Formats: sequence, C-alpha cells, structure tokens
Amino acid sequence: MRLLKRLLVWSLWLAGGLALLSAVLLAILLVVNRHDRPASPLALELRASLEKHAVANADNGYVFLMGMAAKRDEDVIQVGLKRMSWVKRSFSVPGEMPTRDPGSTDTSFREKRSQVLQALLDACKPDAPVKGCMFAWSSSDGVLQQWLDDEAWLLERYLTLTRYTEWQDPPFLNILEVPLPSYSLAMDGQQLLLARCLLLAAEKKATETITLLEEDARFWRRLLATSDLLITKMIAAAGLRKNLMLGNLVLLRLHAAAIKPDLPPSWSGALSGAERSLRQSLAGEWSYADAGLRHMKATRFQSAEYVDGEPRFAHDDGLVVALLMALFQTQDSSNQQAAAFAAMANRLDVPFEQLEAAARQAKQADQAKQTGLPPLRLYNPFGTLLLNIESPDYSNYALRVADLEGLRRATVLAAQLRAAGLPAAEVPAALPKSPLRDPYSNQAFTWEADSASIVFTGRQEGPRARHLVSYALPGWHGP
Repeated sequence: MRLLKRLLVWSLWLAGGLALLSAVLLAILLVVNRHDRPASPLALELRASLEKHAVANADNGYVFLMGMAAKRDEDVIQVGLKRMSWVKRSFSVPGEMPTRDPGSTDTSFREKRSQVLQALLDACKPDAPVKGCMFAWSSSDGVLQQWLDDEAWLLERYLTLTRYTEWQDPPFLNILEVPLPSYSLAMDGQQLLLARCLLLAAEKKATETITLLEEDARFWRRLLATSDLLITKMIAAAGLRKNLMLGNLVLLRLHAAAIKPDLPPSWSGALSGAERSLRQSLAGEWSYADAGLRHMKATRFQSAEYVDGEPRFAHDDGLVVALLMALFQTQDSSNQQAAAFAAMANRLDVPFEQLEAAARQAKQADQAKQTGLPPLRLYNPFGTLLLNIESPDYSNYALRVADLEGLRRATVLAAQLRAAGLPAAEVPAALPKSPLRDPYSNQAFTWEADSASIVFTGRQEGPRARHLVSYALPGWHGP
C-alpha cells in the first residue's frame, strides 16, 4: 500500500513537473515570437523587381487578354478593364474575399466546332506525336479554311493581342485563386493564325506568310522575356514551341513550291538570358506565396463560404488557432520564401552546358527536403513547418524553356537545308557539318528516317523532351 502511495506521489510530481516544463517552454515560445521580423533585403529586392515599371492599362496586353473572352458585341478592352478593376479591388487586401466576377464571357462557339476540326486540334496538343500533327494539318486545308471563316473574329482579337508591346501581370494579390486571363483563347487564336499562314503558303504568298509568322513569334518571345509569373512564362514557351513546329510546316509548303523566303527574324536569334531565366517569374511566384501567407494570417486559416454571392468567414477563435497565430510570423515566413526562390534562380541561371547538372542538383535538394524533418526553430515554428510541407521543384520548368533553343536551332537548320536544295537522303551526312547543334552538348542533331525528321532530344522530363522537326512529308519529295 505504501508503495502505491509513493508511486502516486511520484506520478503527480512527474505530471506537475511536465506541466510546469510545458508552461515554461510555451512562455519562452510566446516571448520569442512577440514580434515579426522586418522584410529582408532579398524580399525587398524581389518586390522591387516586380515594381520595376508601371504599365498603363491601355498599353497592357494582360488587360486585353482579361477581356478576350467577352461576347462578340462587347468591347474587349472595356471588359478587361472592368475585370482588372474588380481583381485589384477584391484581391489586394489580405483577408478579403472576392465577390462575383463582373466580366461576361462567351466560349459557346467551341461547342459548335465539328468533330473533324476538334480532331485536327487534338492532333497538335502538347503531348501529341509531332508526326501526326504535321500529317493532319498538311492535308486539311478545307477544314482549316472553314474554321477561319467561322472564327474570324477570334483571329482578329488574337492579332490585336500580338501587337501589344507591354505586359504586366498584376502583383501582390491576396490569394492564389486569382482568376486567370483567357490563355486558352490566346492559344486558339494562335492556331488560327498558323492555319492562315499555311493557307497563304498554299497560295504562294510568301511575304504575307512570313510577316504573320514573325508577328506571332515576336509576341511570344517578348512575353517569354518579360513575364512576371511562371504560368505566363510557360504559356509563352508553349506559344513559341507551336510557332516553330507549325511554322516549319508552313515553310515546308513554301519550299515545295520552290519559294525560298527569308526566315522570320525572331527565329534567327538565340534565346536571351532574360528569355531563359526563371528569376523574374520566381519573383512573381514569391509575391503570390507572400500574399497567400498574409491571407492565411488575416483569415486565421478559415475558408470562406459564399452567401448570396458574398463571402462569409466563420472564424474559429479557439485556443489552438490562437496559439498557432502566435507562433506564425508572416514576414519571417515570406523572408524564408524569398531566400529559397532567390537560391533556386541562382542555381538555374547557368550556361546551357551546366544547366542539366544544376537542374539535377536542384531536384535532389528538393527531394532531400521533402523526405527529411523540417528544421526545429523556436522563432516562427509554425510558419517554418508550413513552408516545408510543400517545396516545389522548378528545375524542369527551366529545362522546358531552355529546350526551346534546341528546337529553334533544329527548325532553322531544317529550313536552311531545304532552301539549299538538299534531298532528304543527304541530310544525315550534313548534320555534323552544321554549326547549329545541340545547345547542351554541342553535338550534332540526329536523324529519324521513318519520319524524315531532324531530332533534338531536350533535357526536360517527359515525352515533350523529344522534338521532331519534319524535313519532308508524303507528297513532297525534296527540292
């Protein structure tokens, strides 16, 4: 009996000691986390890079794209301005949730497209085989002409978009669910432009054809160099890839008619450092992450419910939420994010011959971070834990953009050899003699006889790494 009493006393002492120790540790945590830290030099640098210049709404291609899905009897710019005003008003204050999007959209025209046209468009999706895309588009002039007749208004809107020389994504919005502009309409408009080029080539109108190809390529390269958001940069990369791929088909048709025009000027220059670099886009990603952190703090991790179109928060002011708030420092978390994004940009801003190794190291570092335990910190422990739950790997995005230089070189090489009158059978022997080579290894491009294509194998992951540049198609037997 005496032993049981002693055990009970010891248990009470132990429980009391643990409770006292927990209270002391909690007090230390609360004292250490009394104040947030100021913005770090890196955070200030990233913010400044996004405020580098102000673009008037009337000059901003982003505003036009925000209204591009407007109904056909509406003014695209006015709809874009209305939506931009709504975005800035509704998404700029941490903790505020947006009301209903005031912009009208009309995408019903897609439902009216024929199955034949839809199959033609599907044949040139990003992951579709290039050979199938080339064959489908090279033998579908009637379908393409009908599409151009039916959606001439969309081509006109796209041409207007390509003539914008300024672009500024809206920075510092308060949540990640910001409505995106009509990227898919822009891509549809681009395919209409390329369809127009293909039909112009059939009419042997070389000057008009090359002018349109250049306008399209120039727009996407300009956007690739200036985009403040990663999604915009990846859309620009997809646009330039489509321009080179179907532009090659357009030139193949002109060469088959013994017409040898100058190449679009935007095909001639190598990708610049600004076009390849993710630094500016990662600054934009940081701004969205920063806004998301501030939104979580302001809403105390609560989700909004909409009542009659208006957002409502059911705040949980319980002890657990209050404790998490006390251990979550917004600016310190943002500073950590700024350091991570800057380090990623520094790692990936390297010459072509070093990029593959740098991307591999970045991926390995990210995997190690994902599998390891988050760092233990007395200061901002909850914010540090949040940042380590998910750590995106951006290395493949850098490779996807860099691969465009290899595709550009292979496309230019195919055009040069065809214009020189070289038969397809002699292309394999000519490839090692050309200065246009794999930008990563400086090795000659390879040849695929079955598809009569020059092959560039990029370094991005997945099926998109292998680029086939058609040199000849059925019905065309060489110069």
